[in-house]
Amino acid sequence: MMMMHHPNNAANPEHVKAKTGVWWDINTCPIPDGYDARRVRPSIESALKNLGYSGPVDFTVIGCLEDISENVLRGLSSTGISVKHGRATGLIGGLLRSWQKRNSAPASMMLITDKLEDVSLALVHRQQRLPGYNLLRAYTRKPKYVSVLYTTAEWLWETILATDEMDMDNNQETRIQSSVLRKCSTSTLFLLPQEHPFYCSSCDFATQSLETFTTHLSGGEHKEMEIDNARCRVPNQEGYTYIDKQLQVKENPPTSQPSKKRDRPARARRAA
Repeated sequence: MMMMHHPNNAANPEHVKAKTGVWWDINTCPIPDGYDARRVRPSIESALKNLGYSGPVDFTVIGCLEDISENVLRGLSSTGISVKHGRATGLIGGLLRSWQKRNSAPASMMLITDKLEDVSLALVHRQQRLPGYNLLRAYTRKPKYVSVLYTTAEWLWETILATDEMDMDNNQETRIQSSVLRKCSTSTLFLLPQEHPFYCSSCDFATQSLETFTTHLSGGEHKEMEIDNARCRVPNQEGYTYIDKQLQVKENPPTSQPSKKRDRPARARRAA
């Protein structure tokens, strides 16, 4: 069945002041070249407010981040966005469940990804068991087929990013200040690793510092872990080739002679 587009519904009364959690897959829904990363969060919050969602927003960006510039990550984190390195399809489900445990219904969940179907069955199960959670969605292109998930609002990613700049500039400073206050009011002693501002799921590495985080992503230990886990693309290294964003394989293996396989039946006969 082909996908039909319907107007977005305004927020239900119980969701107007309720919290919204946003999870954004930066690999399938990237920031356009030249776009100020600091505009992303205000643009999304403006899109939510246009439908009546005026409650607090928890915001997380997820993706394979080795190729995302430090300036972009700095711009995102400066507006209170948590940064998680790893495959979005592998992280979203766990992050949603963790968030729902900390935020009881009514609440809204917004997923920005072109890969929602990869986690949709788990989301459906969770939605049906825990009523009162509202699902919102954004993507770079409309899906061809009807999703098994029920959403009350959907956007094209480019439409969200094109939110009126004047409205955004009037509110951005206040939002940045409030996000900084929230960070300062939360003790790091009580945070799980994945709840830190910067987190690498491949290595279970967490930090409060962007510089420490980017240094970790470019380090040899992280690269070795990425290859072992076969999770994400790592920067090209000598002797390695990029394959399907999942794994890198040696181009020039050692020239040592392979060990000869012994003929098991013959060995068995000799043992007899």
